[in-house]
Amino acid sequence: MTSRLDAHLQNGSLFVRGFETCKPRALGFSELLADLFLDLPIVREFKRGRYKLSKIGGRKYLSAAILQTWKDFGGSGQPNIAIVEFGDQSASDSTEGHVLAELFHQAGFAARLVSPDQLEYHNGKLNAQDFQIDVVFRRLLTRELLVHFDLSHPLLRAYRDRAVCVVNNFRSELAQRRSLFDLVTDENVTAGLPFSDRRLIRTFVPWTRVVSQKKTRYKEREVDLPEFIRRTRERWVLHPNEDTGDQQIFVGAEMSESAWDRALRLALRTPYVVQERLPLNHELFPVFHYGELQMKEAEISVHPHIFNGKMQGASAVLGSSAGSPCPLGIAPVLVLSES
Repeated sequence: MTSRLDAHLQNGSLFVRGFETCKPRALGFSELLADLFLDLPIVREFKRGRYKLSKIGGRKYLSAAILQTWKDFGGSGQPNIAIVEFGDQSASDSTEGHVLAELFHQAGFAARLVSPDQLEYHNGKLNAQDFQIDVVFRRLLTRELLVHFDLSHPLLRAYRDRAVCVVNNFRSELAQRRSLFDLVTDENVTAGLPFSDRRLIRTFVPWTRVVSQKKTRYKEREVDLPEFIRRTRERWVLHPNEDTGDQQIFVGAEMSESAWDRALRLALRTPYVVQERLPLNHELFPVFHYGELQMKEAEISVHPHIFNGKMQGASAVLGSSAGSPCPLGIAPVLVLSES
């Protein structure tokens, strides 16, 4: 129902290097940041001139997609929505879940942020204390849930019984593994697709392979994958197959030969993919660091948001490095046009 593309803009071209289908980030923060930015005095003054700024906005599309998914599930009326995630539910600003809860309230839904350990399932109803749940807006991975609970957890039982509508459902996690990009960039797999589709893939998706001891094709020639990665490290980025935040991204151009060899050995033991490194788009941004304002160079990544198959809204992330797991921050995406 809701997903986010990890995309990269370069000279007007867009490259898709990842797909986030479980707990896609910045759904709530992006429009809130845009509102704050547009309300700045300097921005209001700028808008009085030749140009106008407008936000893309995904808030209404998210609410509409939730309602449509609920109706497709067989529900009627306005559903009660539980945003399920791990974390401190009492802290007013600890996670984006609080922003999403407020967003759903504004759209007319009853919504509550809950932790998995607050859920109870009795008589075909999923509840969090006195709150009966119709829709679970899931902001945790299956494996995160199963680290703490077993298959008898109330959410899993209610999901199995179709007693609750889960957004996104657990099957959607398959689509966010980067090994999917191995399939779509492998000409042996895509040979049956129309030429126009294969051309689109070559244009917008960087060459990707699951790291393993194997031979594969790269630009019409057969290569031994590990040795090829080792010899041409400046071309490549090693990504965890599934982005969880606790595994490192390795950028060959930013590493020594020995460090790259160690990263490659790790990638051969753990599910990793190797992906062509895209030309980076860097700009200077003001950043507060320990109370001091500094100008720092940051990489810009744009993340289009997709609701029920339609691209509606976007967010941006500023990163200090392509290999950094911690972004400098989320930034609003605005449209600049002449008045």
